[in-house]
Amino acid sequence: MLLWLAVWLSTAASVSQAAPMTAPTRLAFTIQEYEKLSPFDGIRWPGPRAEVKIGDAWYGWKSVAGIDSVELVQFCEKTWPDKGIKRIEEDLVEALDLKGIKLERTVDLELIDLATGEVILMEDVVMTRAQRDAIRDASHRKAYRFVVESGTPMDSTKRIERSHRLVMKAEFAVLARWPNLNGPELSAEQIRQDLGQLEWLIQERFAYRDLLQIDYRGALDAVRVSIPERPTVPAFAAQIQKVLALFGDGHSRVRSRWVLRGYAPFLTHWIGGKLLAFRADRSGLLDEAFPVLEGIDGLPLEKWLEASDRVICDSSPQFAKERIARGLRDIVYLRTELGLPAKRRIKLMLRSLNSKEHKQLIVPVVEQKPIFGSWPEMESQILKEEIGYLRIPSMSSKREFLADLDRRMREFRTTDGLVIDLRGNGGGSRDALRTLLPYFLADGEAAVVNLARYRLEQGQDPHFENGYMENRGLYPAAWGGWSQAQRQAIERIRGSFQGDWNPVEEEFSDWHYFVIEQSTNPKAYPYTKPVVLLMNESCFSATDIFLGAFAGRPGVTLIGRPSGGGSGRSLGYTLDHSGVEIRLSSMASFRPTGARYDGLGIEVDQWVPASVGEFLGTDDVTLEKAIQTIRKSK
Repeated sequence: MLLWLAVWLSTAASVSQAAPMTAPTRLAFTIQEYEKLSPFDGIRWPGPRAEVKIGDAWYGWKSVAGIDSVELVQFCEKTWPDKGIKRIEEDLVEALDLKGIKLERTVDLELIDLATGEVILMEDVVMTRAQRDAIRDASHRKAYRFVVESGTPMDSTKRIERSHRLVMKAEFAVLARWPNLNGPELSAEQIRQDLGQLEWLIQERFAYRDLLQIDYRGALDAVRVSIPERPTVPAFAAQIQKVLALFGDGHSRVRSRWVLRGYAPFLTHWIGGKLLAFRADRSGLLDEAFPVLEGIDGLPLEKWLEASDRVICDSSPQFAKERIARGLRDIVYLRTELGLPAKRRIKLMLRSLNSKEHKQLIVPVVEQKPIFGSWPEMESQILKEEIGYLRIPSMSSKREFLADLDRRMREFRTTDGLVIDLRGNGGGSRDALRTLLPYFLADGEAAVVNLARYRLEQGQDPHFENGYMENRGLYPAAWGGWSQAQRQAIERIRGSFQGDWNPVEEEFSDWHYFVIEQSTNPKAYPYTKPVVLLMNESCFSATDIFLGAFAGRPGVTLIGRPSGGGSGRSLGYTLDHSGVEIRLSSMASFRPTGARYDGLGIEVDQWVPASVGEFLGTDDVTLEKAIQTIRKSK
């Protein structure tokens, strides 16, 4: 999660080949560039499947480089909310690269003859910059015509213009310490303008602006008053991330394709109040006799955690604690935060578990970031105790994944209980919840599982009947698509709901509701045996919603550790001069109990501490606890 920073390390040799340095140095970067190319002479959107122009003829667009065009649209909408079509038109090479397709200057296309419906394969179609620019210009002309015809003024970049503090508040001193990072340089005026744009976005677009009563103007002024002599894009991106980290919202952050390379070759995990170091492949502890990490490069562990904390969102305590520790992998960046020199090696101070014995261990800086991965590595199955085990490592929206959930539930129909293992699931789509919750609802029951209000843009109608959050399954009470049972469920909760935080009324839409009933999944049958959900602090976003929907239901027990807590539906924005991309949450999201998802997470019914064996996969205390719980309830 740490880097977000908008740059690629261009001279890895400065870290991995040069001799150790004795003074701080500026790390050099280049920006990951994608060619602006298109194979089309025109593109239009009569629906989700575009029509494209090749030469003088128009065709339906079936696929590009083997990827269905509708699938690519969906991917781009998820990657760049509200800008997916624009990205396909103007950044097709980048979109395909993110899907794992590396292109030169030609591409294979499957097209549909609009007259006959016949599929036509065109191989090695040449892509050019001129074609891409023509498509971009056509889109801009179309937007201009709409503005002229509707009388709506064109929306230029908006910035906050105000008097700024010349003296920095002490509480924001950390924002005055810019990391020493090379990269494309900006002028002080360009940074001031981008800060004004960021302030406008926070003030006018950010749902959680007021949640923690952060003096964001003071924070931005601290960045402004401390602009260095030669500010760079990556250093500015780091400062913005520190500002966004103050708001307690795990979805709002600097988002980028760029990474600062150079990592510690191990993983860390909190166990029994101690931070243990593990091998990067999870095959064991980094040092079996001295597993506790106490310091790095001569500084105590606390200093490194503080540096990591600067760029980690202060969300729920469990979320922040885990992410801060994971951030220690970004050793090259953290050295710049701490003013330490770049070196090829890392000096670790380790300690034994049960004594004061210490050991120094030297490890190399590595180029590939160690990944925690999907853990535990168990497959869905029926356990020997005749208990179903459903492993969900991520919240996919793919049809085959959702079909497999139904297939597994048919397989588990006669089991004596069910374990749904969500540990490590960082979120994704809400489709898994739509698929599974109906199995646990009574006949005709409809359950409100999420309430939210959308942060309005200027001129938007707060009472818009169809709402603003269809991609989260959230609609206002006035929406015409509710069933009778869903309407009744909404009416019951409207009379009693009280959120634990009240957004500014005039800035937000009417309440939106996410409601699931048994008929949401026609394949669902009533599963009435005991159910246990396994969870931990890595559960986040859509997984929080999933856990919140099951929490408190009859026959359901949540075991493990509280989830991370996040449900902000972030939207993306790009700052004009630096090109830094940020994401800001666009909705205030609540459980039916009135508790926020963001910053709190979902509590457990039975708490199980983290253990070495569970982290390594040699034993599973949490799963054993789940099995015992189901046995006792039979």
